Amino acid sequence: MSPLLRILMPCLFLALPLGDLVAGGLHLGASTRDWAALGREAAAEGVPVAILVTAEDCAYCELLKQRLLGPMQRAGAFDGRLVGAELSLDAGGKVLDFDGERVRTRLFLNRYGVFATPTLILVDAQGRLLHDPIVGFNGSEDYRSLLEEALQSALAALGGVDHERGVAALDSP
Repeated sequence: MSPLLRILMPCLFLALPLGDLVAGGLHLGASTRDWAALGREAAAEGVPVAILVTAEDCAYCELLKQRLLGPMQRAGAFDGRLVGAELSLDAGGKVLDFDGERVRTRLFLNRYGVFATPTLILVDAQGRLLHDPIVGFNGSEDYRSLLEEALQSALAALGGVDHERGVAALDSP
């Protein structure tokens, strides 16, 4: 390994978003293109898939991630409750759909009626909607309540009831 690479490797590792280093939960910071893999992970764990639709210049997306979703992820509030990642509205190109087929990002998002960012979508392992999308961000308390309702509904639709975690898991940070 070159001396320069030896110096840069630790720096590159530290630059990775923490959410992308852990299995499960909501991976914040990097837009995924492989929804089939997340669908398989969700099926194995019996949890919904969360699709967080963001945009590059979306101030509310950043507020949502910094003030609520990021702290909740770090506190483990999503562990064993969902798997998911971001999908940037600006990404363009194609994604690997839940069925393993490549599809244009815009067609993938149109399926869920995405018209604004941030939008949080909860689907099953095959990409079927489990709850109405949560659109926008009007503050942490309101969003936390909407998220808890959506997550409980999605878990119930999958046949699992989340008695242990509930609201208490979301009340931290």
